[in-house]
Amino acid sequence: MNRIACVIAICVVAGLVFGQPPCPDQVFLPLSSAIDSSQITVDPVSGNPLLLGVIRAIVGRPARIVGRACDQDPNDTLTVWILPDGPSLTLDPNGVYTHTITPTSPGATYVHVGATDGIATRQGTWVIRARANNPPTLCGGIVQ
Repeated sequence: MNRIACVIAICVVAGLVFGQPPCPDQVFLPLSSAIDSSQITVDPVSGNPLLLGVIRAIVGRPARIVGRACDQDPNDTLTVWILPDGPSLTLDPNGVYTHTITPTSPGATYVHVGATDGIATRQGTWVIRARANNPPTLCGGIVQ
């Protein structure tokens, strides 16, 4: 038991010392019936659909995707981009990437993201669920 605690402590300390937290195992979120599963990218490593998350948004307002890419192999350089041929995303020292999208209509928008270390590639999908913008309410003055 003490060896396990020691290994965990070393991983955590190494992540803090070298600037990047430990890299977790890949998590596969369940697909709900509200998501079109045919729009979720199939991860080439596992062969399973990889849903990265669902973000609520309002049409015409920017929605910000914030994710993380990491690799358990030391010294691997990662590249993250919007699929299929979209822009590369910058990774901060902790492997965090951001991307902003502004939905133009109500419903689901599927944003596909890829990450590679030059040897292996993971691909997944963010779902942006946008609703129509509610108009403001005008209140009248005092009726005489």
